[in-house]
Amino acid sequence: LSEGLDWGLRAAVVIGFLAFSLLIPKSASSQSAINFLTTLCVGFRFAKLNGGFAGLDWVELGLCLIIGLCLAVVALTRRLTSLAKPAR
Repeated sequence: LSEGLDWGLRAAVVIGFLAFSLLIPKSASSQSAINFLTTLCVGFRFAKLNGGFAGLDWVELGLCLIIGLCLAVVALTRRLTSLAKPAR
């Protein structure tokens, strides 16, 4: 993480990771690492598009994490539904 990352963003990332890891079933532990990386990458990219970390307020931080979490949940849902389909 960069030197300019403030305490608010660090706390939001930690809280988002803890909340998201509680939502994932224990059987999908390998998928949770991918989902966590997706959350961070999408959140960080959205933050950079918004003008960098220094200009972010709490609403934008929450929005970054929510966008990343939504994409990760969609990816996990698609993965689980594809695993649930019977093989042909």
